[in-house]
Amino acid sequence: MMDRQIKGYLGEQRTAEIFLEYGWDVNAPLIESTEYDLHVRKGECHQYVQCKYRNVYRGAVQIENRRRRYRQNRVEEYDIQDRYNKKDIGIFSVYVPDIDKVLLIKSNEFDKTVSFRIKQNCRLTKAIRPATDYIEPEWLISGNLS
Repeated sequence: MMDRQIKGYLGEQRTAEIFLEYGWDVNAPLIESTEYDLHVRKGECHQYVQCKYRNVYRGAVQIENRRRRYRQNRVEEYDIQDRYNKKDIGIFSVYVPDIDKVLLIKSNEFDKTVSFRIKQNCRLTKAIRPATDYIEPEWLISGNLS
């Protein structure tokens, strides 16, 4: 079983690889206290990226627009202030180590929570989106986030 920090680091690295593969410039902050994990730029388009990792559970992965605060290896309670500001974070990347893929979703496409179907035994609903639409989205290739 991989440590939480190792998975997070792998998620950042895999996300950076994908952006670099499609011609984006990728920068990481010098300190860990920033709200973002990566800054990406292609031409005039630039965004801050928040990297997450999730394991597959019941055929899907779910991410939430909020920070987890840990104290002595336990997750603390959340409140509304723990959500990422959409003006600051433009893209969420989700590394799924079970399939070694990164899903990329623009922050304006969801509010609190979003789920992605990874395995075929998971039914698609309005709440569960097909992961294949987010593995290499069109905006990643074109560099146009509008």
